[in-house]
Amino acid sequence: IFCSKLNKYHRKESSFSLQIIDLASPCLSKFKEMSMTPNRIAKTLVICAINSAIFNRYYSTMFSHEEEERIIWHDELARVEDEHQSALVSWDGLSLDKQKFKPGPYLYSESNIIYVTGASITSDYHNRDALWLQLFVIGDKPFFDMVPDGDKFQHTCKVRNFPNLPNVSISSNEDLNGTVKRWDEMEKESFSCKIRDQQRRFEFVPNRGIDSNTNGQIQVWRCPLYGVETFKPLLSKTDAERMREGSLNGKEMALPVDVMYGSGDNAMKVVELHFPSYEPNIGMNKVAHAKSSASLRQGLAPMLQQRYNSTLCVISHENGIVNLPEFTRYHLDTIGVDHIHIGIHTPDGDLRQSQAVGVTNSLLKPDINNGKITVSKISWPDSIGLKCVDGYSSGIAIQTAFNQDCLYRAKSTSEFVGIWDLDEFLLWKNKESLKNEPSLAQRIRNIHHEECEDWSFVTFESVTAGTTKKKGKTGIVGLDYTHVENTTNRVWQKSISRTKNVFLGSIHIPGSCMLPGKTSLSDVTSLVPGRDNCAVYVNSTDALLVHNRGIQKRNPTEFRIESGSVPNELLSHLLASDDADMMISL
Repeated sequence: IFCSKLNKYHRKESSFSLQIIDLASPCLSKFKEMSMTPNRIAKTLVICAINSAIFNRYYSTMFSHEEEERIIWHDELARVEDEHQSALVSWDGLSLDKQKFKPGPYLYSESNIIYVTGASITSDYHNRDALWLQLFVIGDKPFFDMVPDGDKFQHTCKVRNFPNLPNVSISSNEDLNGTVKRWDEMEKESFSCKIRDQQRRFEFVPNRGIDSNTNGQIQVWRCPLYGVETFKPLLSKTDAERMREGSLNGKEMALPVDVMYGSGDNAMKVVELHFPSYEPNIGMNKVAHAKSSASLRQGLAPMLQQRYNSTLCVISHENGIVNLPEFTRYHLDTIGVDHIHIGIHTPDGDLRQSQAVGVTNSLLKPDINNGKITVSKISWPDSIGLKCVDGYSSGIAIQTAFNQDCLYRAKSTSEFVGIWDLDEFLLWKNKESLKNEPSLAQRIRNIHHEECEDWSFVTFESVTAGTTKKKGKTGIVGLDYTHVENTTNRVWQKSISRTKNVFLGSIHIPGSCMLPGKTSLSDVTSLVPGRDNCAVYVNSTDALLVHNRGIQKRNPTEFRIESGSVPNELLSHLLASDDADMMISL
């Protein structure tokens, strides 16, 4: 605006003796609102004056008066869009507290609390213009479910302290009744995301699935930021483009977002989030190599530009890290997966977790650098203020939190996503299909259902692997797990989902599925494979999951010779040799 005024002044005056301060004075208050330093204000005034002088001296004779007005107006609009209305700030200019979001409890009224585990900004694989914000919140199940503890029962997770809320006094899970609301009550709550002076209500993702392990564990709240039909954008086009680019002139930017509760003058800020543009993922599932290691980011595209055909989400405890090279090489090279997102879990605090993740990054560095592997920390951080019992139930809560984060990230990067365990290897038995089409995604695309072409997910039956000989264990699945049961089961079944149709990442059977012709989150539903048209079983003669139970404890199942077990084909796939079957039989 100032430059435009200056240009108009030049057309009226032949001399360059201008009263710049008089012209600039209406802008000074605006400059101050933008938190511009006196040095930057001075530079802005000088640059505007010089540009104006150059424009008028050398170019004004080349354009008509109307053309000059058009150019000035275009530049003014670009400046307003590019600078004055930008919601982005410098990442390096943020304080350390703002750069490091602390997962944990946050008040959203005088007496109610939500446990925020993290948040992310993602795109949409099928609509690259779209930007969404996801907020991940612990559901009521970890607080109120009871699990066996000797001859009594106790809560899965106990309240230890409230690090983020020192003035809140809650000493037991019973005190959470009415403070942490039940799932059906949370659906009615009004949360919104606010960027600058614009605000939009979060959409609550319904929890509709048949996998009892997952239901009630983690709530997902979504807010459309840009490029989503029927929603007015909260971000400008320029800011959306900068988020996708990951930086501005080589400098990382940050998008501040306030999570609000209520509406109008009574709305209160629950928590302030700051998303780094290069890797807009914060909280307990934060990608481990983002910002922490420049060598692991070299040549890696910003997250919102990453694009794959298929992604696997898998968790490893620290004693399973040694199995990761075999698991990743097999699924990347033999099965044709494009990308694997690994969550590293350790229950021994932040320091031990950082050490475990550091070892993983070192072992898998080449694949991390070329974008084939992403690594996240997934344990409860110290700031969460919870003490969960060791065992299956507490592990499920942590695993479900990672699964949701991984699913919504895959919605941005991938057409298909599978949520598996480290001891599960996909065996594509149809070798002709594997040879003719090495890409897993393309083989999945070739699965058709006459009554539901746009299916939500396909499910693989499972077979348990083990050994028939008592001998020293190598820790290598292909060598230790020599045999499999001769019948499949649907107890340990696993699935691959179409990311655009699934909104609940589950351990066995995905949930909250969007059926063809539906567009609203309120319409999502649960599906049963084999019963419902849009959930398909893959024929076990074509492909199945080999379940190598006990790999992290080096304790494979032992089969009796008379059990009827048959040789495990995994080794032949790992060797990828025509002679492999003969080698196994020998």
